[in-house]
Amino acid sequence: MKPEDFDQILGGPQFRRKNPEAIDSTAEALGVSLPKLLVDFYKRSRGPIGSDVVGYQLLDLIEDNPTVLSLTVDCRKRFGFPLKWVVISDLNAGALLVLNCKSERVYDVDFEGGVERLKGGKLESSWESIEDFLTEFFQVRA
Repeated sequence: MKPEDFDQILGGPQFRRKNPEAIDSTAEALGVSLPKLLVDFYKRSRGPIGSDVVGYQLLDLIEDNPTVLSLTVDCRKRFGFPLKWVVISDLNAGALLVLNCKSERVYDVDFEGGVERLKGGKLESSWESIEDFLTEFFQVRA
């Protein structure tokens, strides 16, 4: 998946980022390096964006409410999420998607034991990489 793929996938002007320069400072505020593909996505596109396939909304990094930044900060305070974890989705039926920025794996984390399993390293990732996640989220065919 290449950054320009997002332009074709999302097409409409409502999904075009008007202030790409704001992404770098917000990504820095998370205290961890986001995967390059995700940064490229957010510099080109804005959310939130839903997916019928995945069943979650991919939050925007800086616009709308909640944002990736606000929900990540909240989960760090409430649940002790380490810096390497970034929340990328809305809360849906007591669960959300969490990206491990070090491994680039994406986890479907519920609040009925999933947080504890994630923190204990016992939760299996749902996607092996952010690219795998975005490919399924946007239904991109290889």
